[in-house]
Amino acid sequence: MSNSSLVTYDEVPYVSGPFSQTVPCHLALLPVLFGLPVPSIRGGRVLELGCASGGNIVAMAQDLPETEFIGVDLSARQIADGQKLLAEVPLENIELRHQSILDIDDSWGKFDFIICHGVYSWVPRVVQDKILDIAARNMQPAGLCYVSYNTFPGWHLRAVVRDMMRYHVTRFDDPETKIQQARALLAFLAKKCVPRNEAYRQLLAEEAAILEGAADFYLFHEHLEDVNEALYFHEFVERVHEVGLTYLGDTDFRSMLTEHFDSETAALLRGVPLLEQEQYMDFLRNRTFRSSVLCHGDVTVDLNVAPQRLAACSVMLADRVEGDQAIDSSAEHIRLKIGASEITVSHPITKMALTILNREWPGYLPFDELVNQVVRSVEAGGGVIQTEAPRDMLARDVMTLWVQGLLRAQVDPPSVANKPGNSPSVTALVRAQARVGNVVVNRHHKSVQVDEMTRSLLCKLDGEHSREALLAWLAEAFARGEFRVRKGDTQITDVDDQLISEVLNGALQAAADHSLLIQ
Repeated sequence: MSNSSLVTYDEVPYVSGPFSQTVPCHLALLPVLFGLPVPSIRGGRVLELGCASGGNIVAMAQDLPETEFIGVDLSARQIADGQKLLAEVPLENIELRHQSILDIDDSWGKFDFIICHGVYSWVPRVVQDKILDIAARNMQPAGLCYVSYNTFPGWHLRAVVRDMMRYHVTRFDDPETKIQQARALLAFLAKKCVPRNEAYRQLLAEEAAILEGAADFYLFHEHLEDVNEALYFHEFVERVHEVGLTYLGDTDFRSMLTEHFDSETAALLRGVPLLEQEQYMDFLRNRTFRSSVLCHGDVTVDLNVAPQRLAACSVMLADRVEGDQAIDSSAEHIRLKIGASEITVSHPITKMALTILNREWPGYLPFDELVNQVVRSVEAGGGVIQTEAPRDMLARDVMTLWVQGLLRAQVDPPSVANKPGNSPSVTALVRAQARVGNVVVNRHHKSVQVDEMTRSLLCKLDGEHSREALLAWLAEAFARGEFRVRKGDTQITDVDDQLISEVLNGALQAAADHSLLIQ
């Protein structure tokens, strides 16, 4: 990384947050599906290259206390910010190092997972090569390396906007002015572009829409940094093979499937080898970004993914079933809405499985435990399992639902409480984050934005405050005028005990629904 890049990361820190696709519990899904040994999730070692202030890796370390975590970053300011967070949330299994990626050698030992998010495309080639070298030299035999990067053909178009922005801001010195001027230029171009250049105007409008909601730090480091090298997927794979690694798959497994194209296109894609297939799908999608998982090149990957392999995973519904529906209805066919999708379910085993997963939401359930509960529930209700292999049958349906995006799957994920108990609790990290801001990390390694009352409530959820104590605290806060209650457009001024109880119950259940509560 150049000295100028280092200065910009100290002046404009990259706000570090969680990336759910990088957690070991998610990355381990690919070797499970492809019939490979699974790296050690609990008790292993994890290295993050370019960890910034630890917003991604610290949450992992908290959720996997048996695992050792090391994060490295060249920005002294960002490492200092991470150390400040660790002072609030003492963890014995993590270390944040102010060091260059180029300094990593064999003395660092072997790792089960190596994570490199938002770094590869934004550093010089020598550092890019070092990242892959670290994966080849410092990864356990069954280890996995995650690398994200910008890709062509999509980035050809985005690079046009980046080049114009960088040309415009060269006359300005401070980052804040550069950011303001870059936004102003793009808005001007999108508005004043010559009408007959419709394709060009559309490009500018789409990029303006993307960046309108983007944070300043993202715009600065994505579009105004000295280095932002995109490359084609096949070029990245060539580099991977040169160091003895191989491409295992994408963190979004569904993006690797041809079924999402029309039948004619899917048939053509299935006629070429996997790596070529992936490149052609990038062409079709105009893909701009990839999250690739790498492993050592001496493995044998079984691309015939059998549904039964999901039995090694835990599953959960992508969203709660909409409405108060009797999923295990005696009707032959029932229609269910999960998120934005609707499905028709007919088999009693699948109906019961969805009933159980809906009850567990937003928590995961090990697949074999799901099978056992389904069998017990069907038989307890007087039903008969009309198949000799309910496990295989359910595995097929679970695989179908997962491919459709209606289920999520992970390997040994953290537990989550889906209902608040008498003394509800959140993690120490959530309490520390709530004390300083309105964004916290939930049990599914995702950011959750909360309002001021919820912020204050989360700080109290340490497992030592009973509901009665929380009610008393909330009543005092309302009496002091710290919080307001609104129903629609009307502000409620007469806040009685019943309303306070309703507000607390609603806030606690919302925390559970956002996967913030722990068992």
